Amino acid sequence: MKTKIGIPKLFIIIALISVIAISIFYFSKGSFKVLETSLLAILQNIAEENAPEPPDLSIESVSVKKVNNPTDSFNFYKYSATVIIHNYGGHLIDERVLLHGGDDQKHVLISNTEDGFTLMRDQTYIVRNFEFVLDGRYNGGTFPFEVEVVDKSDYYEDNNTYVVDIFESDAKVESIAIEEILNDGTIVLDFNSIPFSIWKHEFEIYSSDDAYYSKDDLRYDEIYTQDEVYGYYRIKNSLRNVQSYFDSKATTELESHFVDLDENPFFTEKNKFVFVKATNPETGYYAISNILLLPPQTPITRAEFAEIFTEKADIDAYDNGVSYFEDVDEGADYSAAVQTLFNLGLLNTNSSFYEPDSEMHRAEALRIVMDYYDADLQIVPGAPHFEDVDEGKYIYPYVESLFAGSKGTVFDEYFNPDNPATENYLNYLIDEYSENN
Repeated sequence: MKTKIGIPKLFIIIALISVIAISIFYFSKGSFKVLETSLLAILQNIAEENAPEPPDLSIESVSVKKVNNPTDSFNFYKYSATVIIHNYGGHLIDERVLLHGGDDQKHVLISNTEDGFTLMRDQTYIVRNFEFVLDGRYNGGTFPFEVEVVDKSDYYEDNNTYVVDIFESDAKVESIAIEEILNDGTIVLDFNSIPFSIWKHEFEIYSSDDAYYSKDDLRYDEIYTQDEVYGYYRIKNSLRNVQSYFDSKATTELESHFVDLDENPFFTEKNKFVFVKATNPETGYYAISNILLLPPQTPITRAEFAEIFTEKADIDAYDNGVSYFEDVDEGADYSAAVQTLFNLGLLNTNSSFYEPDSEMHRAEALRIVMDYYDADLQIVPGAPHFEDVDEGKYIYPYVESLFAGSKGTVFDEYFNPDNPATENYLNYLIDEYSENN
């Protein structure tokens, strides 16, 4: 029977025959040094040509699901990852292989045999339920998942790493609000920076003329400063905003409380969006605040109030009858809205003049909205709760009822009843009271 010799073995036999022939030749000539050098070179070439190909492990993908939120006893987010590993190189047999999700994460020896990890050429292995954590003080960061062959070289190490972005939406720079507005237009922010004061963090202020959000994300608030009332909104932040076109400015922790924009946003014709970010320079983990929407503070006239209110509250037109007010032109755009409010009994008839071009005051806007939605009037212990509204004013039971409910939490100790109403203020009242109807 003939035995079939494989091509690699055939090459080795031929090489050995050549080595023996060369040895005999040089031995006969007495060229021992030349013999030694040539023999070693040939054997080295043979060994290199027949050495096994190194493995080439690659992380193809990583999918992540959250397992647990932070608790009082364990302030970390916990995640479970599924990691897909492929071998594009030579066979890997019973070797030690490490998997981790970053330098500060646990390093695990993965195995699928009794003696280690085996993965042949062009085979895939799936690691399931690989756990890693994110410090609960942060919103997110990047996690470089890496697979390492401990005792062997990996042919191409660039594909050993797969980066995963983690983001949690609840603001970790908490309780952001406007504390004051200085004379030069600088906006003083108040937020909780204590969690980032123990270790040095890098702070940034982000600003933009636009942001991604929905109407349901808006939370109205007010600040009374420099004898003026400024309404603004908080918006729940998102990864889309963090990764978008916001301009950023590096600053210190102290200076991050002072926002100096190109112009006072409350006196422009466009919105301005601002939020704060704190980053741990060692890990890259970051915490963000919610977004503050700083809108223009444009007072509305009484004519504009009637139109905005009837449209926003979705009030059907009820404008029959003769106009009661001498200064309301029946051909004016707002006349139907004014007549509707009059017919519903919402307007003050002590005067026959509506004064459509005058500013609508905050007090009357509140009264009309509460009367329309038939809000309960109640006064809780401790009244008066606003320093500028006492029992002698007609608006007293209205503002006290506002305070008694959660709707009054956005107002300062001064209600400023005679200040002009803005569209944002009116929209807040309508949104809040329409929820109960």
